[in-house]
Amino acid sequence: ADKPRALRTLADVMLKRELVADIEVRASAKFPILACTDRATGIKYDVNMNIQDPTDTSDWVAQQSDKYPALKPLLLFLKVFLRQRDVQETFTGGVGSYLLTVMIVAFLNQHNSSVGREANSITNLG
Repeated sequence: ADKPRALRTLADVMLKRELVADIEVRASAKFPILACTDRATGIKYDVNMNIQDPTDTSDWVAQQSDKYPALKPLLLFLKVFLRQRDVQETFTGGVGSYLLTVMIVAFLNQHNSSVGREANSITNLG
């Protein structure tokens, strides 16, 4: 009960200081968040409180990005693709950034051509 209240308080402060163009408290989500849109740039972002160790997932994504150079461009392309179709929000049943990253890593992990140059010439189309 404290986390949703703290998020609402933070949302009120952000609105009063005109830091956001839009803000929504998603208190009923598994991990309650603020879904925000930055006033100056229009960039959407989420705010969460009291996650045990958010660096675990960040470290994993960084490791995968080093392992698979194609991860970043694929991720950026697919994020734009999903946003154009308005299916990027997990709260409304769309595909969020972390899930999309995991899906791309799984795809890259399945294909020999994604690691090194020793791809099988029969399966490598690029």
